[in-house]
Amino acid sequence: MTVTCCIDNHAHQVLDVELASAASRPAGLVQAVCGHVIAAAAMVAPDGPPCALCTAVMDVRQPRDRRHG
Repeated sequence: MTVTCCIDNHAHQVLDVELASAASRPAGLVQAVCGHVIAAAAMVAPDGPPCALCTAVMDVRQPRDRRHG
């Protein structure tokens, strides 16, 4: 899921397990797949521009279609 950071205004990729564990943290900060610690913007606001590093990390993590032909 994407979460826009109110500090850098970029939409970062955050894993579901990270979002779930953030509820138990006092500050509610989450860590994106790029390593950036996010102070989440309002979830009703539109996403900011995508984080290039998060996009690259997610592209590597996605299983590739290995079908031939």
